[in-house]
Amino acid sequence: MNDDQDPTWAPLDPSRDPERWEAMVREIVDRAAPILAGYAARGPAELLAAWLRPTLAAAAIVSALALGALVSGGPEPETGATIGLGDALGYPTPVTTWVSTGQTPTIEELVVAMEERNR
Repeated sequence: MNDDQDPTWAPLDPSRDPERWEAMVREIVDRAAPILAGYAARGPAELLAAWLRPTLAAAAIVSALALGALVSGGPEPETGATIGLGDALGYPTPVTTWVSTGQTPTIEELVVAMEERNR
């Protein structure tokens, strides 16, 4: 098939051979019948119980990974200084102070802060 041709979906059309299509459907239904009957015979408690073992295994893996991360991390040394969000984003110190204290800056303070940032 060339790249400039549209693909034809005709081989997948079930109406081309209805007898073959119905035979395939019957075979699938016949193969699935015992499994579906088994599911129908089970109650909701058995269905939940079937999920118990994989759920507990997943929880154990997540717990082991979390515990490993906690143990390997260890305590961070105290430096006495903390970095704020404004500092991490690169805002000038006066701006972070204004935001944290709720102070309204004057026009002169804004101009000075903007000039400091542009340097």
